[in-house]
Amino acid sequence: MNDHKFIYHVEPKLAKRIIALFDSLALPANLHGYEYLASAVAIAVENPDTIYAVTKKIYPDIAKRYDTNVACVEAAIRNAIDTSWLIGDADILYSIFGHTVRHSSGRPSDAEYIAMVSSKLLVDGDTMG
Repeated sequence: MNDHKFIYHVEPKLAKRIIALFDSLALPANLHGYEYLASAVAIAVENPDTIYAVTKKIYPDIAKRYDTNVACVEAAIRNAIDTSWLIGDADILYSIFGHTVRHSSGRPSDAEYIAMVSSKLLVDGDTMG
């Protein structure tokens, strides 16, 4: 498993679960968007209400923590999701994101991706003891 250091404080157990899920989604760990997306998912898991304000709460928080701007965070996350969508296993992607896939882009929006991944982690966390 990859060893990542998140600037956004993530509880170690949650960080391991995010990394494992990202590995299954073929999300390349070498992209800037990987850590931004991991942070976004962690924020959404820890504070589920933030999923309704991705661009107003999550992205600005990440930009501040990583000393960058919101546009860079959004672009990097979009690139990471696009890359994952291109190289990931279609069955795994559709099992998680099936109904959120847009016909125009062929993938879920960034906010939908964050919401679905965080929801999966929350639901799976309930069964993990």
